[in-house]
Amino acid sequence: MGTPLRVLVVEDSEDDTVLMLRELRGGGYEPTHERVDTAAAMTEALGREKWDVILADYVMPRFSAAAALTLLKESRLDLPFIIVTGTVGEEIVVAAMKAGAHDYLFKGNLARLFPAVERELRDAEVRRARRRAEEALRKTNETLQALVQASPVGIAILDPDGRVEMWNPAAERMFGWSADEVLGRPLPTIPDGKEEEHRALRERVLKGGASSGVEVQRRAKDGLLLDISLSTAPLRDLDGSISGIVGMMADITERKRAEETLREREGWLSTTMSSIGDAVMATDTEGRVTFLNPAAQSLTGWSQEEAVGRPLGAVFKVVSEDTGRPLDDLVTKVMQEG
Repeated sequence: MGTPLRVLVVEDSEDDTVLMLRELRGGGYEPTHERVDTAAAMTEALGREKWDVILADYVMPRFSAAAALTLLKESRLDLPFIIVTGTVGEEIVVAAMKAGAHDYLFKGNLARLFPAVERELRDAEVRRARRRAEEALRKTNETLQALVQASPVGIAILDPDGRVEMWNPAAERMFGWSADEVLGRPLPTIPDGKEEEHRALRERVLKGGASSGVEVQRRAKDGLLLDISLSTAPLRDLDGSISGIVGMMADITERKRAEETLREREGWLSTTMSSIGDAVMATDTEGRVTFLNPAAQSLTGWSQEEAVGRPLGAVFKVVSEDTGRPLDDLVTKVMQEG
């Protein structure tokens, strides 16, 4: 059993059609076919069936290969179109190939038919696979573009020379420069004195490296310095070569200020607790010691290092003044009763 092959034969001669089909069977195909010799018949056949290949005579009384090729283009079908004809001038053949025919051969040399069909079927599949891939890359790009535009994180793409190729709305809001102001230009966000840092980060990515959560300072359009958490990665083209840099930027200025304020308050509290004369102890919600000031250390005989993590009852035993018996766990009582 040969390989199935659906052949649309544009030919006015039944005898020539039989010879072509015999040649295909000899090469290992099992063709099913339909023969047409008018534009109307070909249009109807293209709309009704799916075909693998079209074999067309160049000149017929009511039709021609050139007209058939025009119909095929109008149908937007990508089918191998092979001219099988008698003797014609070289100029006619060249014109047909320029018009979109994939190959031609003469009826007196049908031995070329099988390899020509086999080659063109392979080429057609390659074209279809490429179109599928392009359509998948196009849809992926559209999805990524939508995500980039909607992202709350600033995203920029730089070319290998450091010029901005993409600047999303979040980056516009973060730094104050519009996309029109930065596209095609070096990043305007690098503060004075940070050029070498920026160059080193860029060169690392261009060598295939990546970074995540690097804390840097960058400049906004109004001159303010922003604390930025920067993640970068190389951008690669279809052959795997690095074609640019993608950077994702989160503004952590407020977080850094809050952390600094917290450190200042903790320092102030620690100094205050250490300087007062009263004993001060703190525990977590499970009753484990987290802090003893110097007065508490003197009172209990435990150092801060020894006491931290231990149950309060092991460090500071509370007994009844009247009975001398241990009192209930004070932390548990406070957590229950407030």
